[in-house]
Amino acid sequence: LLFVRSPRAATMEIWALNEDGTSEPLVDSKFANFCPRFDPTGEYFAYVSNESGRWEIYLKPFRKPGRRIQVSIDGGTDPVWAPDGSELFYRNGDTLMAVPIEHKQRIVVGQPAPLFDFPFGPKVSVYSPNFDIHPDGDRFVVTETTADTRGATELVVVTNFCEELNRLLPPDQT
Repeated sequence: LLFVRSPRAATMEIWALNEDGTSEPLVDSKFANFCPRFDPTGEYFAYVSNESGRWEIYLKPFRKPGRRIQVSIDGGTDPVWAPDGSELFYRNGDTLMAVPIEHKQRIVVGQPAPLFDFPFGPKVSVYSPNFDIHPDGDRFVVTETTADTRGATELVVVTNFCEELNRLLPPDQT
């Protein structure tokens, strides 16, 4: 499990929670580092940092020696991996970007290219993206933030969604 810890104002560190309950820092600096995401193999993780003076996407090996690799070239937030690990998607403002990733003996990062523009709206949280890719790798889902939901203090979690849907809808509509 990767998580973000904020020990001081304006700093965020990326840590790993181990199976035995201990934790260790993975990205420890005086900058803001957040939104860590494992690649599908678990060998690398992507994250966002402002170490360069603007938000950029980086890759780092997980618990293996190796250098940090910058992925975005003109700013970026919200890294999301393709289900097969062949691409990394991220936001650059209202543009969704895609970067080809090759997993060879070492990871090879291609050139970022714009996919499409979308009015993503303001971010609700630095900890998670407001878009994701469908498991089939062909579609995206995007959440929008409207003026009336900013500042919301309630989170509704529905468990057993299918059972609840079956209970509420007649059988011929489910």
